[in-house]
Amino acid sequence: MTMLFIILFSAGITIADEFIPLQNDSLNYTHVLFHWPQISSDITYTITIKNLNNSNQWSTKTSQNTYILEEFLDWGFSYEWQVCYKSIYGDNCFEQQYFTINKLPDYFPNPFNNEVKIQYSLPKSSDLTIEVYNILGQKIDTLFNGFKRLGMYTIKWKANNHPSGIYFVKLATNEYSQSKKLMFIK
Repeated sequence: MTMLFIILFSAGITIADEFIPLQNDSLNYTHVLFHWPQISSDITYTITIKNLNNSNQWSTKTSQNTYILEEFLDWGFSYEWQVCYKSIYGDNCFEQQYFTINKLPDYFPNPFNNEVKIQYSLPKSSDLTIEVYNILGQKIDTLFNGFKRLGMYTIKWKANNHPSGIYFVKLATNEYSQSKKLMFIK
């Protein structure tokens, strides 16, 4: 009886982990962190994402149970995603998951008047720095500098002590860096 339980657990039938994005989630950003239960450390997963509005489809293979996608997704569309894997017990797929990306940008509002929300996702736990620069390239604020676990986050920047103008928010980890332009109007 114990051996049967171990086999069922190894086959992924008993899963305590959760999916990200959650079923029927409504997201405010186009770079999405996908996460699913890990079956074993030596399995290759295939994640497939399908645009339900136009039937475009994208897929990739990964050995991790986490993946971040930035290029394929677009504002205002609904998506279906599914992860399949091969094990010694055969080919298996998790249940299909669904999410929608709202018609909001990932920094909103932009232009903004006082406060802006910056949404971002981390594909894995990492040191993270979020800084704000003015149009001259001078750092004017550090919004975060420390360690963050994998996941999706929102941080606010209040710019009421700064003049109207164009600013850049830079998010940097040990592996990548990204900047976005913001327009502040008093």
